[in-house]
Amino acid sequence: MERTIEQALSPEFPKVSLKELHMINILRKGLSTDFSEETIKLRVKFLVEDKVFHKPIINNHNSPYHIKNKEIYFEDTPTSILVHQIEEDTPDPYYFRGKSILVINSTPFNPCNQGCLFCEQSLFPDDKKRYSKRVCIKDLFDKVEKDVEKDIFTKLLQISIITSCTGNEIKTLDLFEKYYEEAMKRGFKGKFLLATNEIRSLEGLQRLTSFGRIILAFTVECFENRKNLMPGYKGQISLEKIKDILSKAKSLGLETTYFYITGLDSLKGMKRGFLFLRDSVSIAPCAPIYYSQSKQDLIPIRDLEYFIKAREIYNTAHKGILSFESCQVYCSLYPLEGKEEKLIIK
Repeated sequence: MERTIEQALSPEFPKVSLKELHMINILRKGLSTDFSEETIKLRVKFLVEDKVFHKPIINNHNSPYHIKNKEIYFEDTPTSILVHQIEEDTPDPYYFRGKSILVINSTPFNPCNQGCLFCEQSLFPDDKKRYSKRVCIKDLFDKVEKDVEKDIFTKLLQISIITSCTGNEIKTLDLFEKYYEEAMKRGFKGKFLLATNEIRSLEGLQRLTSFGRIILAFTVECFENRKNLMPGYKGQISLEKIKDILSKAKSLGLETTYFYITGLDSLKGMKRGFLFLRDSVSIAPCAPIYYSQSKQDLIPIRDLEYFIKAREIYNTAHKGILSFESCQVYCSLYPLEGKEEKLIIK
């Protein structure tokens, strides 16, 4: 039987506050809002000590959490968690993390058919997919300048490219090169983060190093049951191979990390995987919580106690390793609250 909020506040978890427990629970259960049931995901901006940070939250009309006068309530009890703004999470082709990190979602360019059970691209029919509109890269960069300011690219510290699955290594590197060239034309002098699982050869890694300051973020997603959860090409690669790729990338001078989804593995499997890959990364992995991205619930949502223990496992396994700041891990359990921007850019 799942623990209640009150039961979880026991001596067994002395480092967890009631506010933190509610925040984890909101990530699990979502928010009951005035948005229609057709709105699957929300972009919620929270206010913490006069700082605004945001997380993706599921719109769930059956959730015990709702908003009243800018504060989130658990049934009839206020949680002291304040909402600055709430809106529908539309599939924007770009968005910012903090003021200096631009994230570009290149999913519209990728005809991904991997069939991963946790991915919204796999769960919706073609005419309902969130990322269905192709955007020219030049036009996208023009739009960023128009929306923000003309010389925005000279001020950015990082551009993160989320490639999804392009099909193979060459296509991934060719696509990244187009983004790279467009950014360079506009005076970008910062660092790139490339999120992919398709750069797997030494030749591919060497080509990636030629672009300069790069963080390679391998999309690992889970350690256990990989072929069932990711039945396509993505799930075929072993953890041993992933470790070899990250280690070689690190030896070539690339910064290395990986993306992981908290909630897909057992706690024991999670701990084994974190420790196994620890020495191959220079930045601790980004580990967002799993939440259902559709109404289908193909993967059960873990209970509250699981995520409390998962956070402790994560923190212990990655003690002493450089970590992403909260503006880059906005949907993660680590950390739960916003901080001043102390970016990892060197």
